[in-house]
Amino acid sequence: MKYISLIIIIFLVSCLIYIPHGENIKKIKKLTKYRYSDVAVYKNYVIADCSIIDVKDPKKPRFVKEICDLIKNPMDDTILVKENYLYYTGGVSYFGIIDITDITNPKLLSSVASDEILPQYVHFAKFTILGDYAYISSWDYPGSGFTHWGSLTIINISDPRSPKLEGYVGFEGSSFGNAVQGDYAYVAAKENGMYIINIKDKKEPWVVSNFREGDARFDRGIERRYMAGGYCVAVKGNYAYLTDLGRILVVDISNPYKPRLAAKYESGKEYGVKFSQGYVAYTAGRPFDIEIEGDYAYVADEYGGIIVLDISEPTKPKCVGYYTGGYKNIAISGNYLYAVINSALESGLTIFDISKIKKLKEKFKK
Repeated sequence: MKYISLIIIIFLVSCLIYIPHGENIKKIKKLTKYRYSDVAVYKNYVIADCSIIDVKDPKKPRFVKEICDLIKNPMDDTILVKENYLYYTGGVSYFGIIDITDITNPKLLSSVASDEILPQYVHFAKFTILGDYAYISSWDYPGSGFTHWGSLTIINISDPRSPKLEGYVGFEGSSFGNAVQGDYAYVAAKENGMYIINIKDKKEPWVVSNFREGDARFDRGIERRYMAGGYCVAVKGNYAYLTDLGRILVVDISNPYKPRLAAKYESGKEYGVKFSQGYVAYTAGRPFDIEIEGDYAYVADEYGGIIVLDISEPTKPKCVGYYTGGYKNIAISGNYLYAVINSALESGLTIFDISKIKKLKEKFKK
């Protein structure tokens, strides 16, 4: 009987350890009807893959419509909303544009496969929309006919019914996420770090520099540095925030030709912040998506949950909020953050109230 009691106690303690918890971020609703890949916000609606959800009252979200018939392979897509259009990369190699002016009756305007606008098939991943152009991170496999793996594809979307190739540049290593600011695109290239690309001439983009912060290895007799992650990047002012395995790298990009490491936030007590519950928030495993709003960087970690960093002093990023769990992609609107759940145990979408984050600057100043 003693052993049974001991086993029960151990089980209960284990359960308590894994109960999701957080500080300065409040979970208000979890939707587990479907498994999602990405999320975007349009007015009072959230679009998660091909599900349109009314979030006028975030505590009582309501499913409105499914538009899976408009998106190629909606379980493997990346989506982004700009004005009245929903843009997506789906089925790995498709780029599409959907008119969502009438959210109850979306209309597919165009959908093109990579090999329809490029000489060869490539994989389309995350992308940025700025003005009349879509900047798509893409990659191909060795032997496909290209002499590189990673690439940035620029598509002219001035006519949403007929998107056209504007420019293309390739480089070593695959690419996944990117950010655009001014005349430069910043492309997260996984193990090859981050490429800075001059996009002033959209038809002839070219690689300006490459930033890597990782282990030195010999590759064909040449010493190179390789990173473990380099999944997504966000840019604000003179700094790029690059997600890497177990850390966020802050890169000084004031000189695009010579990017340099300015700071980093990573696991361990040295960088973690101990909150009232005794939990040290840190990038526990694989920080994936990153979004910047104001003085805060919101990070979705596939194993470490949601991490919020105060970046008002870019060289001294400070954790001001967290929520445990596993999340992949996020979208922010007003006082709410919408996060795609990434877990072997569950899937879906979680809605968080982040209103408290914006009132914390004075509290955490020392």
